[in-house]
Amino acid sequence: MTAAPVVPPTPIVTVPDVVVTTPSGTPAAFNLPAAVSDLVPESIVLIQPNETPTTEATTDDGTRQVKPDTGEVVFTPPSPATRPPSPSPPSSSTAPP
Repeated sequence: MTAAPVVPPTPIVTVPDVVVTTPSGTPAAFNLPAAVSDLVPESIVLIQPNETPTTEATTDDGTRQVKPDTGEVVFTPPSPATRPPSPSPPSSSTAPP
């Protein structure tokens, strides 16, 4: 009988929500390794519910991408031409009493 090597589980570090302010419609970058000590840039992945960890994720609100050489996470909002329309607030004539 041969024993299989024991591989410890990869720790998961959850970072709280981060606010990065940039001009509207421009990409925003967050230097994750600078915020979390001892973090290895190549180990950073994005995890969305029910999906495989990845270095790029796109949703209706934009694209998030991890730069594996630096660990920087870049968020790029969709262009106004491809952004889903926001619902209009009800007008005063159609608002409920």
